[in-house]
Amino acid sequence: MKKSWFIFISIVIILAIIGGLWGRKKGTRAGDQCEVDKTIINPMFEVRAFLKDQSLKKFCSITCAQGWHQENKDKVIYFTVVDEKTGQSLDSSLAFFAESEVITVPEVKSRIHTFSNKADALGHAEKFRGRLIENPFGAQFTPSVSFEKVNVGVLPWLDAFPFYLATSKPIFKENRLDVQVLSFLSEKERDEALVHGSVDAIVTDLPSGILLNQRGRGFSIVRTVMRTNPRRPMFALMTSSKDIMNLIQVKGKSIAISKDLNSRFIAEKLLQGEGLRPEELGWIIKDDMESVFKSLFKEEVKVALFREPFVTHSMKRGAKILSDDAMKALGISVILFSNEFMNRHPESVKKFLFSYEQAVLAINYQPDQYRTLLVEKGGLPKEIRSRYPMPMFEGANAPDEFEVTPVVEWLVKNKHISKPIPYQELVKLDFLPNPENVGLAFCCR
Repeated sequence: MKKSWFIFISIVIILAIIGGLWGRKKGTRAGDQCEVDKTIINPMFEVRAFLKDQSLKKFCSITCAQGWHQENKDKVIYFTVVDEKTGQSLDSSLAFFAESEVITVPEVKSRIHTFSNKADALGHAEKFRGRLIENPFGAQFTPSVSFEKVNVGVLPWLDAFPFYLATSKPIFKENRLDVQVLSFLSEKERDEALVHGSVDAIVTDLPSGILLNQRGRGFSIVRTVMRTNPRRPMFALMTSSKDIMNLIQVKGKSIAISKDLNSRFIAEKLLQGEGLRPEELGWIIKDDMESVFKSLFKEEVKVALFREPFVTHSMKRGAKILSDDAMKALGISVILFSNEFMNRHPESVKKFLFSYEQAVLAINYQPDQYRTLLVEKGGLPKEIRSRYPMPMFEGANAPDEFEVTPVVEWLVKNKHISKPIPYQELVKLDFLPNPENVGLAFCCR
């Protein structure tokens, strides 16, 4: 009898485990039921409502979420939906919606489909006799919540990745911020937007950040974004020539760099580290890193300075590194805020950096979960998108004085600024959160 009872219990346990695994395989999780009609939620069509009281409501479809929202408009901060193509969740205000003859959830006959890319939404509509529709929750579905606005300017660099994550998940909204991430094609356009007040902050390299401090109302560095490290350099002098084995061999030859100030600074420092003076090479200045890449592989120059991800891209094409900044603390990008904005909205800056810290934590905790967003927004060359290693970002910190001082000295020497600027005028540490007090945003758990 005891033996039979033991066998029965064992069978029950095994069946429970198999059922759990089958549920995971099918994409369902125990307890994930629609708030409205208790339908089991298919993660591909899940809608989440984040509420002012920090609670969460889950729905099986946009149809159910719409019905619930009509009676609970004053409670919602934001909705998240799922991109049907990638399976990635995003803020509903960033999504594109198509209504077609294809039913997503049979229980409620929902025909609304969600995409992060407009072209995908149009493609679905054309294929399945549908049409694009407006956001089902309304253009302004949180009328009772007043978000503080922050505009940040970026270039199409890896450095901008956490900002896009904090916008799409949406971590910024969870912290009551309305953040617009504006992408610029050139350093000049980005900097002018900051000087003229079109944006409140930018992501920039250290030399440009210091130089901008002297313009207009003044701007201050509040956080490091990326910093080179021994395992992963940010910049490298590279050659595609099989005959060149070290930098000394490029003396008297041409070097290609992009026209930004930081590229000149890093190239000179790397050359000087190998005993070469800048005037011993011919400088070819290109508009962007893509043009530098082409000039090296068309053999217009013997050596070129690359920034990641073009370092990795060039190595895949057979180029080799002659010198990099892995051990030299040269490659540093930062967040630069307008002093005027910081003085008027100090709490907004603190919430902005707290949100950014949560985005960094999410990326470092589950990096592969956000690969699709990296491919879309990370500025990666097409040839390496599928294989490029996920970047890691540092916890809250700002450049140290020993990192800033050599840049200031170089700017003075090259007459970009007239005199040294004290570290305290360049870097503001008052707004950084304590990383130990920052947890994952609710939308990333």
